[in-house]
Amino acid sequence: MRIKNFGCYKQDLEGEFSDTTLLKVAEVIEELISNAIRHGGATTISVNVVSESGSSRVNFFDDGKKRVKGKPGLGSSLLKSLTKNLIIEESDEGTKISFGLID
Repeated sequence: MRIKNFGCYKQDLEGEFSDTTLLKVAEVIEELISNAIRHGGATTISVNVVSESGSSRVNFFDDGKKRVKGKPGLGSSLLKSLTKNLIIEESDEGTKISFGLID
């Protein structure tokens, strides 16, 4: 896997989110990246955070293979507990995950 450009700095989001929310977002994104590489074999990952009118959403995409259906693991529990309005779409091109932030 090759990462071309990656960076997220607290000062870029200053005033947008509480420290608690930033920590939650970092935990969730770390879990998503780990799973995309470990389970999906992803080679490309994209993450963006959109904040408009007091509402924020994280959009995540990876080009890994589809998840194997089975008993949800700790990562799934973490994702569900730290997010709202979770949307997961899987296709042959990869996985798109979108969620709102809980503050």
